[in-house]
Amino acid sequence: MIQISSTNTNSSDILCTLLNTIDLNRHRSSNNYRYSLPVLRFATCLFILAGIYVYEYIRLNLKFLLPSIQTVKKYYTHNPFSEAKLHFKESKNYLDSIECQFIFLSEDCSAIIPKIEYDSTLNTFNGFVTPLLEGIPIENAFNYESFEQLKLAIETKTRAKLVNVHLIQPIHDRTLGLAPPPSVLAAYGTDNKLTSIDIVKKWIMIYQEFFSRNIRVLGFSTDGDPKYLRSMRIALNFFVKTQTLNINNNKLSFKINIPSSWSTWY
Repeated sequence: MIQISSTNTNSSDILCTLLNTIDLNRHRSSNNYRYSLPVLRFATCLFILAGIYVYEYIRLNLKFLLPSIQTVKKYYTHNPFSEAKLHFKESKNYLDSIECQFIFLSEDCSAIIPKIEYDSTLNTFNGFVTPLLEGIPIENAFNYESFEQLKLAIETKTRAKLVNVHLIQPIHDRTLGLAPPPSVLAAYGTDNKLTSIDIVKKWIMIYQEFFSRNIRVLGFSTDGDPKYLRSMRIALNFFVKTQTLNINNNKLSFKINIPSSWSTWY
């Protein structure tokens, strides 16, 4: 039998956390299983992404690891993930837990099957294209109190064929050993119809929000979408005829002292 020592595991390593859960629960009766917060979060993500039948199949075959469906639903009810919500507070708590002050942000779209779903916990409908205000997604934009309102929305509003996900990647000291896992900042349905100016404004807002929480954003990354490439040029004033946004003199900017060992490249 493999013995797992808590002194040799890293709190950010989900695999070690899952193995520890199995090791601890196998010595308990079935009505006394215990699950840590990371395991509950992992189980909730698996339940949402895989569905009830796949989750139950995995739970029955990986004994001692996953909580019951009732436990997952209860956890989600008290910790709902709201579409389009920017989780700055949760991100701050996570970064404080690993003593990290620097992050890199990324976002990308992935194709999904268009469908409308009702979230009874938040009393809202998900699956429509989330409206944007200067590039910022509007949270809980589809609350309807009558069937007529819902019918009108289904007939007139566009269903999302893409989901846009924002991730934060902590940039930690090398002494940590393992790179901290990324965390989700926000996710929402989209049709990718936004302007480059809206993207820049969104980046500035996210930067300022993290700055107010003593978290420094080192940069943004995405794929080669032309709108995002143009946003990069606008931010740097490369090949731009007129300066659209003046962000170069922003007081929030900062400098990084390049290590002397990098002198070959800088």
